[in-house]
Amino acid sequence: MHLNRYICTVYFFICTFLAIAQEEHQYQVTPLPFADRIRIEYLYQDQAGYQWVSGPSSLYRFDGDELIHANNLTGKDLFNQEIIKIRENNSGDKYFLSEDGNMLINMPYNSLEASSIDLKDNQEIYDLEATEDNILYALSRKQNKLSISIVEGSSIAEVINLDILLDDGKPRMSIDDAHFYILTSEDLLIYDRVGDKITSIHLPNPRGDRFRDSKMIIIDDTHHHIVFTTKNAGSIYTLKKEDGIFSLEEHFSERR
Repeated sequence: MHLNRYICTVYFFICTFLAIAQEEHQYQVTPLPFADRIRIEYLYQDQAGYQWVSGPSSLYRFDGDELIHANNLTGKDLFNQEIIKIRENNSGDKYFLSEDGNMLINMPYNSLEASSIDLKDNQEIYDLEATEDNILYALSRKQNKLSISIVEGSSIAEVINLDILLDDGKPRMSIDDAHFYILTSEDLLIYDRVGDKITSIHLPNPRGDRFRDSKMIIIDDTHHHIVFTTKNAGSIYTLKKEDGIFSLEEHFSERR
């Protein structure tokens, strides 16, 4: 992904959410001081206020003045790869998920010690999300089926077998206080928090593009905005629930 396209896409989605919310806000945009040196793929601000900046094959921490490579912080060569997701649990431990899903790195609270969590049986992690009370869940593949696991300390334990055969995409997961939402390349699958399937909705995809990424942004209990990006399109939908029935309402779709 080129930086120019990334910036345009981010600007496109920000404007859309402002229109959806129908509220007036004022924003001030300040360029990051290192933006001309790193192709930024992912940004995350941790509970201590540090910015973590991921590039195509590196991870840095920015404290407001200095940009330091994560390998130099930890003294280990664990971060010579793209990190696509960073999350923290209720203990303040940080977890870093690699782009290929083959590495999950744990950094305990108030520590710069980092270690790779052992993934058994060729387990591959696709997404990492935390609940409002910071219980951390991982969406992963094991033996060609998807499952949801709880991540705690340096261990990962399966809690729900979704019994979904994996397609050729990379699924994404979102969580609210009552549901797991699994976005595959073709469907939105909705489960309750004990793992019982509620429904599935086929994703609108009129041109047949494979989804490059998909993300659900949960605004509140009644507004779930879903952002889809594909090779040729970006779309925003709202997931609605009326009389117990889920449906997707399109706000707009842009072709690139």
